Amino acid sequence: MLVAIVSLVSIAGVACSLLTSVEGLSDGAVADGGAGQGSDGEAGAAETSTPGDGGDASSWCTTHKGDASFCEDFDTQGLTRWDDVGQSGGATATNDTTNPSSAPFALLSEVPALSGGGSSEAYVARRFPSAAKDLWVEAEFRLEKASTATQTLDLLVLVQRSPLEPDKQAWEVGFRLNGTTRKLEFFQYNFFNGAFSTFFTFPPPFPVDTWTRIGVRLEVTSNLSGNVDIDINGTRVATAVVVQPIFAMAPFQLIIGAAYVKSPQTGWTVRTDNVLFDAGGGSRP
Repeated sequence: MLVAIVSLVSIAGVACSLLTSVEGLSDGAVADGGAGQGSDGEAGAAETSTPGDGGDASSWCTTHKGDASFCEDFDTQGLTRWDDVGQSGGATATNDTTNPSSAPFALLSEVPALSGGGSSEAYVARRFPSAAKDLWVEAEFRLEKASTATQTLDLLVLVQRSPLEPDKQAWEVGFRLNGTTRKLEFFQYNFFNGAFSTFFTFPPPFPVDTWTRIGVRLEVTSNLSGNVDIDINGTRVATAVVVQPIFAMAPFQLIIGAAYVKSPQTGWTVRTDNVLFDAGGGSRP
């Protein structure tokens, strides 16, 4: 795995570093494998996404959308612009007016404590049914309650779906928070062989009660070959992180919020705002 650290920067001003890959883990991968394990977003999902959709006319998206094919600032009450809203295990996902990054609303995801097994999700999901190989997504997150238990919380997940059977998940990459260290991690999961890998970890704990913008660009070069660039607060912190997508060209799904967490954990609260997504590469750096 080649990861070139382009700038030494961190969420809280501490240098970032690379975490050794743990590719090939299969034992327990289904339980730990990220959003696709419990937040599929398939039930009732209608593939009705419209390129160029930019939110309401007077919102944050008006100024910041650029050439992204989709922008969501949650500034219209309700979550009707998403194909699916996942709420399970007592967790809730709602528009909320407290502490948005751009007024008046942000997505509030609240996950209660779990101790008896199972999992929880409080997310929104949107499918982009056209096959793609160059994707870019970024969003702002505000962590307001972090679990003190060991389980991780998936924040942002890009799910590659099978081009032959679009209702089946094939592979995913995404960001999650570690419940023990509160550090931000970047991972991938293969649905076909159960292999889970953590590629990158940011050493400082993720800040609480502060908005942090996370961005990722995924370039799929061929079957089992791809690269990822990662941005934090507008600064490139890693480039050419080698990933292994199943297909060279396939449809994708974005899952965001409290995408997946399993028991045991003591509860999470996170807000999400100002999401930008482009499935054609656009002109992003």
